[in-house]
Amino acid sequence: MGITKNKVVLLASAGMLTVGLGTTGAVAADMIGSGKIIDDSIRSVDLKDGGVKYRDLHPSVTNKIENLQQQVADLEARVADLENSSTTAEWVPNEGATIVDDTTVSLTIEEGGATSIETQDLNVPVQAGDEISFDIALEDGATCTAGAPRMFVEIGGTFVNSYDDQTGCAGDSAPPSTENGTVTFTVPENGRIGQAGFVYDNGIAGTVTITNVTIDGNPVEFQ
Repeated sequence: MGITKNKVVLLASAGMLTVGLGTTGAVAADMIGSGKIIDDSIRSVDLKDGGVKYRDLHPSVTNKIENLQQQVADLEARVADLENSSTTAEWVPNEGATIVDDTTVSLTIEEGGATSIETQDLNVPVQAGDEISFDIALEDGATCTAGAPRMFVEIGGTFVNSYDDQTGCAGDSAPPSTENGTVTFTVPENGRIGQAGFVYDNGIAGTVTITNVTIDGNPVEFQ
C-alpha cells in the first residue's frame, strides 16, 4: 500500500518539528546562564542524579553535615571504649559479704561490725555527669545512716562516694532511715573507674541487699 500525499506532508512536518526543537534546545542550552535562572526556581526534579557535588552545597548545609559526622565519630569512639571495658570485674567479698547472683550482693554485720565487697579494677569509662545508681533493701535491723551503706568508685586516683553530695539516707546531714530505695550519685569528671566497692560499716547489725547497679544506664555484674 502506498503512502498518500497527506501522509508524506505530515511525516515531513513532524520531522522538521523534531529537528527544530532539537536545534532550539541546543541553542537555548548555549544561551541560558546563571543570571537568567529565576532564584529558587530550580527543583529536585530538574537536577540530574549525581549532578550536585559536595562543593556545590551551601556552607550552612556542609557545616551541619560536618557536625553530624563529628557526633557519629564521638559515638563510635564511646562504643569502642565501652567494648574494650569490662563490667564483669573480679569482685572480692569480705567476711559477711555474699554474691547472691550476677546483679545482687548482700552485706551482713553484727553489732559494731563492718563488711564490704570490692574490686580493684572495674574498668568502666565514664564522663562527667554520668549517673550511678543502685537499689538497697534493709533487713534484720539494718539502717542507712552515718555514710553506710555506700558505694565508692575511684577515678584517676580520686575516690567518690555515693553520699558525697549529702543526699540520700547515707548523707552526713540526712536522718537515719530503714526504708528501702534507690541511691544515686553523679560522676564528677571524665575518666575510667578503677577500684570500686560497696560498704556497710555503721556498726548497726543487719543485712543490706544491693542490686540493680548501673553506671550511665549500663548494668554492673558481680560474677
